[in-house]
Amino acid sequence: MPVMNALNPNYRFAFVRGNSGGNRAYAISAMWRLYDNNATVAYIGEYTSENTIPLVYVESRIRAWHCSGSASSSELSSNQFPRFFRTIPDNTQQGAAMAKFAFAMGWTHVNLLAATDSYGATITSSFLATAQTLGITISSTDVYVPGDHDLGPQVRNLANSYSNVHVVAAYAEDFAVLLREARVQGLLNADNAWLGTDALEMYMSGGIPTTSSNYATDMANANGVLYLAPYADTNSTAYQTMAAAYAAINMTYPISKVPYAALHYDCAVALARGLIQTAESVGPTNVTRADLVLERDFLPPPFAGASGEVSFSNEGDRAGSFSVWNMYGGQRFAAYHMFADGSVQSVAPAQFFSGSSTPPPDIPAKMVLYPQWSDPGVVITSVVRAVLIVLFLAGTAVLFKHRNEAIVRNLSFPFLVLITNGCIWVLVGEFVSVGKPSRVTCHAPVWILTIGYQMIIGSSAVKTYRIWRIFDNKSMRRLKTIQNPYLFKMVASLIALQSIIFGIWLGAFPSSPVASNSKKLLYYTCTSSSKVGEQAVMGTTLALNLALLVAVIYLGYKTRNVVSSFRETLWIIILRLPGVIILAFSFITMADFLLGAYMIRTIVMIYVVAFTYAALVGRVVIAILRGTTGAPEGAADPPAAAAAARAKFAAGGVGTTSMTSTARAGAVATTTGAPNPAIHVSMNHETGKVAHVSGQYAVKESSAWFATWTMHAGDGVVLPLAATQFDPHPGRAALCIELFAHGRAWLVQFESEPDRDAWVKVLAATCTVSSSSRSRSATGKATDVSTAAPNKEAAAGKMGKGKSVEALARAGTAQTNSSEAGLPGASVNASRVAIQPTRPTRQF
Repeated sequence: MPVMNALNPNYRFAFVRGNSGGNRAYAISAMWRLYDNNATVAYIGEYTSENTIPLVYVESRIRAWHCSGSASSSELSSNQFPRFFRTIPDNTQQGAAMAKFAFAMGWTHVNLLAATDSYGATITSSFLATAQTLGITISSTDVYVPGDHDLGPQVRNLANSYSNVHVVAAYAEDFAVLLREARVQGLLNADNAWLGTDALEMYMSGGIPTTSSNYATDMANANGVLYLAPYADTNSTAYQTMAAAYAAINMTYPISKVPYAALHYDCAVALARGLIQTAESVGPTNVTRADLVLERDFLPPPFAGASGEVSFSNEGDRAGSFSVWNMYGGQRFAAYHMFADGSVQSVAPAQFFSGSSTPPPDIPAKMVLYPQWSDPGVVITSVVRAVLIVLFLAGTAVLFKHRNEAIVRNLSFPFLVLITNGCIWVLVGEFVSVGKPSRVTCHAPVWILTIGYQMIIGSSAVKTYRIWRIFDNKSMRRLKTIQNPYLFKMVASLIALQSIIFGIWLGAFPSSPVASNSKKLLYYTCTSSSKVGEQAVMGTTLALNLALLVAVIYLGYKTRNVVSSFRETLWIIILRLPGVIILAFSFITMADFLLGAYMIRTIVMIYVVAFTYAALVGRVVIAILRGTTGAPEGAADPPAAAAAARAKFAAGGVGTTSMTSTARAGAVATTTGAPNPAIHVSMNHETGKVAHVSGQYAVKESSAWFATWTMHAGDGVVLPLAATQFDPHPGRAALCIELFAHGRAWLVQFESEPDRDAWVKVLAATCTVSSSSRSRSATGKATDVSTAAPNKEAAAGKMGKGKSVEALARAGTAQTNSSEAGLPGASVNASRVAIQPTRPTRQF
């Protein structure tokens, strides 16, 4: 009042109080009482826009001037209220200022929640318009009904949105309810930021009663909350004058805690200036004359007020600035000033919920779930793959150097190299998956992995096919086309067909990476432009490669009894599981770029590729490096069990046999250097042919999985010679021969070369010879299969089609017994071979 009266000594002002009761009816009644009793010509108030709007309508009848320091509704800016003006910026300015402040904080993704009334609607509208101009993305928008005590759905929407910055246009009481629910749902933490409007001025100024049971919790919930309120220049002379005058009448409650105090103070000063200006123009008694216009006759020129510079637009609105207040620990302080020109001034370090002054990011730092070169696991597995590739290339160099040795020729050097390339392709496919996903990473890994699989399985298939055709064919003429070029064409055709299928996928139904919509996780899934088309491509590919896997397993079974130097049945059967695993990871995606799925896949693929290479190629390389060539399917030299058995022979622990003493038998062969076991041969009295051959040796069933070398006591296995073949040189199993009959095979090891040669001579006269040194090579060059003259009719591939092996699967003595009828054209008539000890021995 002293300031108003000091403006012009010719004019004096007096305040007359009226109680609006907080509602429209009371406000209007109070206005009439003041007018009737005091002939008032100007009014300040009411607090809310809801009550101010009808009040100003009624005042138009008496042509009174009206100023508000708190009614911010943009509706009051219309020409329906020709004598209304205000010192508070309207809601349109506040919404725009909130968007500018969010942008200044680096928040470009926000959520928006507002009340359904005109206050919330106006702020929402202006915020959205300014946000669009600034490039701010609204992650979610929602509304609530003022006074609603269940805001759970609204908070869930905030929690599920993309942003952690929540812009809220809510009243203090409703904001308290909102924060309580936010605490329940876990949104009050260091990751979330809250920005409110000037309505929160009342949060710590009576809006939350101190007597409330939730008061302490409500104060704690507000920690770190920011809100905009009209700017007050606390350092100005006008503000200091106001503060001093207020302190003179109220010593207990500081002016800084009175909401909108500076704005209402400036309203009073502006009214006084306007009335003086109008009275000087038209006379003190005509200040409410009907022809007076607000912008022309009443609004004062700009002046320095307690809330800063006060100036008005033609509509009576103030182009004002804002302060950004920070609530923490039950107190509030100004952290920033937001000026009308859009500039932001930091006043004090802000404190967010965690107590940190660093603003939380609008988009939370996501856990990246696709493989990156910065991931230790990715680096380690990549190094392992690189080492394997180098080892594979080194192995190829070894194979190339020894490509003319029997072990390499028998297993076909070109296809060993192709299998190695397939293993390398599978490993390279995992390298392509590293990095931010793209269309290339959606197609290339599957493509490369599948081609590598086909190189491996396709090469095994055509190699095994050739062996099957050779050993199951009576006419050599039919084998002319099974040369390496022909087989390579088969593999190339398979790969070309697969590439065409994938080319259709890439051209007609391309897949592209689609980022997840998760708030905390960043991963991608490859999505095709046509789900049906992609499924057709993948279904066709899966069927083709499953058929390939089944074919190679079938061919492996069909060649299970061929010469051991060529046979890979055991390894092919074992490779069923790796083949299925490669197929699974090729066509069955595990949320394509989840890091966990990638690590599982890459570790499994490393193991599968290493195992596959070791089974099909690595064992050959190791055999070469160890100096044992012509490698058979089984292990190398008989293990410790056989060596221990031989030691017992030497110590006399096992009895020995001798040749039959009859003259009829003749000396077919005998071993030297007792106490080694000797071959025992007897002849048929009537036919003069071999009737019995025996001796005790270490035996291993080479057609059985995980079989070991052993010597047993008791009867052995009886083998009919008509269905038996043998290999005198079965490869790196030294001092051995290999017997084939009825779908099974046995390796028999002898103590010395003379002992083995004795058996070879006897068997060559009684059954079919299937020698790797004289058979057709697996390299594709057709040669005659050398068989013994007595049994040329026996087809080389038919050795597995006899009856089941008789008696016990026991190893020990090898012996031959004759039948009544000799083989056609044979000089020695024998019908079966038995592996049987001549006297009880210990089992090994």
